[in-house]
Amino acid sequence: MRKFFALSGLLLFFSAVVSAAPKTKKMYVNAPNTELKEKASFWAKNIQSVPYGAEVEIVSGGSKWTLVSIGNAQGYVSTAVLSKRKIKDSNFSASANELALAGKGFNEEIESSFKKNSAANYKDVDSIEKKTVDLNRLKDFISEGNLKEAQ
Repeated sequence: MRKFFALSGLLLFFSAVVSAAPKTKKMYVNAPNTELKEKASFWAKNIQSVPYGAEVEIVSGGSKWTLVSIGNAQGYVSTAVLSKRKIKDSNFSASANELALAGKGFNEEIESSFKKNSAANYKDVDSIEKKTVDLNRLKDFISEGNLKEAQ
């Protein structure tokens, strides 16, 4: 009987140790052109690019920025670009816009339906989406307007 209690106690001890061990949480980058940042800020120095579909280890999470580890590098990425679901195949040719729309449930059939049944001017929307802004000019705009980065 003593052996039974001793064995039961050992089993409970080891199960508690195993359950208390930290579990690494993996997530996946679901956006192209993602940069690993030195600090949790849009303007922080870029450490390295993180490819679409890359698996990252979560170090600590936040509502806007998440500290992640990938390879030998550690830094921050926007929480919005992380997904719990593994990206199945990152070898396809889809634009960033198509990826964003697909994430919202859009596909070619739904887009065609909207274009046929709506008075919206999609050519202007497409034109605006193609515009880019130089980051230095954006930074100057924010600074001159006394705007603050959202925390």
